Amino acid sequence: MEKEIRCAKASDIEEIRKLWAECFPNDTEYAHFFFDRVFKLSCARICTVDGTVAGMLHSFPYDFATPDGILHAKYIYGVGTAKQYRGLGIAGELLQEEARDCDFTVIIPQSESLFKFYEKNGFTELFTVTRITTAPGEEKKLVRAGKNHITELNAMYENMCRGGIYPVRTPERWETLIAEHEFLGGGISLFDGGYCVHYKKGDRQGISELCATTGSSPFGYECEAIVPGSDMPIGAARLISERAREIFAKGYNRYLNLMHN
Repeated sequence: MEKEIRCAKASDIEEIRKLWAECFPNDTEYAHFFFDRVFKLSCARICTVDGTVAGMLHSFPYDFATPDGILHAKYIYGVGTAKQYRGLGIAGELLQEEARDCDFTVIIPQSESLFKFYEKNGFTELFTVTRITTAPGEEKKLVRAGKNHITELNAMYENMCRGGIYPVRTPERWETLIAEHEFLGGGISLFDGGYCVHYKKGDRQGISELCATTGSSPFGYECEAIVPGSDMPIGAARLISERAREIFAKGYNRYLNLMHN
């Protein structure tokens, strides 16, 4: 058995798509968006066994703002191993390969049980959020966000996260977020006092990120929403540089959300 870990090539894309379908069978609709708008060959890492794509992950470079300056990270996404090759340590080898040339690697596990798996590979639960049920409130006038609102959105986002550790959102990232949530039947909407990133949930909307001066719903009815806080683990990180270890040890608030999760 010959194993090789390498960057993906254009000739690997069909096999990567098949592996994605096998590893994430309930994700077929989003897979179209991911491969059309998010996927980059330069960010795809694979493990081949005897020439066949047996495992994959996607490693996106991200800057994280902190009170002590920028940290450079790799956001790990879409980790998967073909069923016939599981138990060979392929995912661990891929994760180890990414643990270089950055201050830390970070991942949002697909389920809470996976935190234990990533812990075995050097990751520690370091990012949390709070899930709330909003008060009904009064229905607000919503303005659907577009490219011309990105500067305003980012200013509110950074103000919400200020003083903590959080991912920097470039204009390109905001554009992808807008398109992604519109694809999911929602979008990003501004209102007097903040914004919300929302998605279709039955005949209502759920809120993936709520940035507002109050916890009331902008839709006029109760809905689930994610806000900064410490009630629920969301992300695990593997600290690589001494500088990252020093900054995370200072106890700053940490926020991680909306990174293709």
